[in-house]
Amino acid sequence: MVLIVNRNRLHLLLISILALSILFSGSLIVAKKYSDAKNAATDQEKYLILIEIDEKLLYLFKEGECIKKYPIASGKKGWPSPIGDWTIINKGDWGEGFGGRWLGLDVRWGKYGIHGTTKENTIGRSASHGCIRMYNRHIKELYDIVQVGTPVIIRNGIFGPFGTGFRDLVPG
Repeated sequence: MVLIVNRNRLHLLLISILALSILFSGSLIVAKKYSDAKNAATDQEKYLILIEIDEKLLYLFKEGECIKKYPIASGKKGWPSPIGDWTIINKGDWGEGFGGRWLGLDVRWGKYGIHGTTKENTIGRSASHGCIRMYNRHIKELYDIVQVGTPVIIRNGIFGPFGTGFRDLVPG
């Protein structure tokens, strides 16, 4: 009888430890995300762009501190935004169809970038062919701040790492 009670307590203890570690690991993932961004920005010296696909937000870091936050639109189903670590390789004025500004990324399998849009009602949604869309006034502001060579981290898309948690699987 004592053995059964001790065994049940041991199981309860192990389950409690497991539950606490899962809960605690979520906080660590969020802390690590911002720690990674801070370290990358510090190593680069000045600026870093962190794009959170799930949040539909672009964060601008200067010397490791988040100084701006912008809403974005990302790639739609079948046209995902490229998850990974990229660099701005060119800047340009692509006309008003792209909000007047373009920040090109070094994605090897296509032409992806951060730009404005004539469809500002799509901001906050998955609506592009993979590029990151911003409000025109925001891309103009960002364009004036960052330079070619600025690192860009795109995270948490449905094809990327777990990031802030697990996602529901959908047939596809």
